[in-house]
Amino acid sequence: MTNQSSNDESKIPLKTIGQIVLVIIAIALVFVFGWQIKSLNFFGIEIEPPTTPTAKTQNETTLAPINSVNETELNNLVYDDFNDTAFDGKYNLEKWIIDRGDGKIFQQDGALVAQVNSGGDGVSLTAIKYQNFKIETPMFFEAKLMTKEPITGHVFMYLGLNTSPGIFSDCTLGYGDVIALLDCGYVVNQVTEYRQDDKLVNFTTWHTVRIEVEPSTMTLTYYIDGQEIYSFIPKNSEQLKSERFNLQIGIVSDERNSLTGYIDDISVGQIR
Repeated sequence: MTNQSSNDESKIPLKTIGQIVLVIIAIALVFVFGWQIKSLNFFGIEIEPPTTPTAKTQNETTLAPINSVNETELNNLVYDDFNDTAFDGKYNLEKWIIDRGDGKIFQQDGALVAQVNSGGDGVSLTAIKYQNFKIETPMFFEAKLMTKEPITGHVFMYLGLNTSPGIFSDCTLGYGDVIALLDCGYVVNQVTEYRQDDKLVNFTTWHTVRIEVEPSTMTLTYYIDGQEIYSFIPKNSEQLKSERFNLQIGIVSDERNSLTGYIDDISVGQIR
């Protein structure tokens, strides 16, 4: 009697065996048709389908959209925004070197102030990172310019040859008795090869100028306040391909009068 009872207890009930079989079948179904089955529940046992990593194309994993940058990259394109109050009353010596010093140039209220005293002809800085450098990939150079009153001269951003300072691209703001004149151009040894018609702009207003360079052809493209104004290939483009450049900012007085200009948000970067 005792032996018979022990044998009965050691047997697995048929109902339990059936449940195990159903669970095994359910697991198989989930693995085979998991993409169609969200979940299964057998006798209180929740069975979730396996997750499969979503395949990504090369473009999705490695390539960013053309002409797009994320916030970090955008911040890195700003060479100097003149906001660091540690340099108020002067300028960052790790970023700029004086090129012409016949006046004063210093940081104040989040911008660079360039002043020429009576009898002086100008003052300018050269970007240390962009001094005597070769343009090997498409690049842009951008600045904001402003004058607060009529001046007999101009505040400028200049991209010139290191060995031949008389060959340069520039964007300038100044002149005008009632309204300021804004333009960009290309000069070879005091001969203007290109300069667009002056754009009339108000005093006490910031204006963004931009020069783009495509080095394979040395195509120069100019922008004012985000609008393309001209694009051309200089006559000496073959020479430019092997040259090195300097990026400069400052102010020039044509009549050696005292004048003041303002510069801000110098940005340099590759065009993608």
